[in-house]
Amino acid sequence: VEAGNQLKVTLGRPSPIFPTLMADDYHLYMQHPRHLAEPLIAKGQVEVSPQDLNLTGFGPFKLDSFENGNVYHFKRSGTYFEKDEKGRRQPFLDGVDYVVVNDPTAMDAAVRTGRLDGSASGSGFYLSPERKANYERDLGDKVWFGQIAASYSYLAANTLRPGPLQNPQVRRALSLWIDKRASVQAVFGGSAVLHTTISPKSPFPSPDWESWPGFNRATKEADRAEAKRLLNEANLSGGFKLTLSCRKEALHQCEFFQGELAPLGIQLSLGVYEAANRVAIRRAAEYDLDLGSHRTSLPEATEEAFARRSVGPNAYPIHEDTKVSDLYARLAKASELPQRIELWREIERYFIRDQVYVIPVFGESAIMAYRSYVKGMLVPAEDPIRNSELATVWLDK
Repeated sequence: VEAGNQLKVTLGRPSPIFPTLMADDYHLYMQHPRHLAEPLIAKGQVEVSPQDLNLTGFGPFKLDSFENGNVYHFKRSGTYFEKDEKGRRQPFLDGVDYVVVNDPTAMDAAVRTGRLDGSASGSGFYLSPERKANYERDLGDKVWFGQIAASYSYLAANTLRPGPLQNPQVRRALSLWIDKRASVQAVFGGSAVLHTTISPKSPFPSPDWESWPGFNRATKEADRAEAKRLLNEANLSGGFKLTLSCRKEALHQCEFFQGELAPLGIQLSLGVYEAANRVAIRRAAEYDLDLGSHRTSLPEATEEAFARRSVGPNAYPIHEDTKVSDLYARLAKASELPQRIELWREIERYFIRDQVYVIPVFGESAIMAYRSYVKGMLVPAEDPIRNSELATVWLDK
């Protein structure tokens, strides 16, 4: 660090889509200025990306060169504005190479052999407990791990589409039937948590949420009996069909729900799409359920994901419930923590238990590996794309 010559860090990258790289990993400091973006948006180009605007930004690294679908080379920006507490100009690294790796097994081998300095961020590439154990066995103290709450996932209902899910009793039946705890183990091998849409470690969730119907391990049999009764009451005991909108990267997660709902007589078909199309798919809303997620435990920030359709067209559940807007408006005016906690718990009960607009399932834990010589990495508590600018990172080698 003192010499200002710390070579390059080489990290895995799960996707060859460069605009996604910029939008996700540099979202706070590679965003395009409004005066460039607005004319394009006015012409209908709503999917404008940093690449369309010559990668305008003010981050610690700037693009040097790239081999499309293979590797992207970034070099230190000479105009980056931040310094550390000792007055040393950041970033410390000469550059960063993002290597596109499409296979988690190949990525693991590259990190363990030293071809990569760190593993990739992205569902499917985070380390399972078994893969993490392999790193520990092969590298010992030559590797360290960052663990982050990556997302809080849920099945989000489209209540405006004609069909069974317009009936809240049917939505409640699905929530009671799905074994949420089993999803944590079956989909992620235990590298996940159960939640109510925000971190169970935060002060906001209702203190009794784990005893709620559909969440309580001890009442699973009774919950499933109640689910059948509700469908019978809705004249749907003979079964019915639903569609689940699913990102290609999350296909293994969606397949769990196909098997889970089949014994209830529900034929769940999957509509699989590329991540780049997610906004268009959600706005078209030609599905019954969507596997949604967000990455924050700040109650106010969940409004973007849960707002009614006319207010938030990109929200996951699709509804026009004005009470939801009223509850969030009250939350926005609350300034004291006890009041915010009380209001969030009211939103939580209404949204999850009363109306069942979402069915919380797994909250993925992101485990990433770094070689021991990678120093200064800021590992966030939530959301792997936070603190991802690498301005503080240096290599002890």
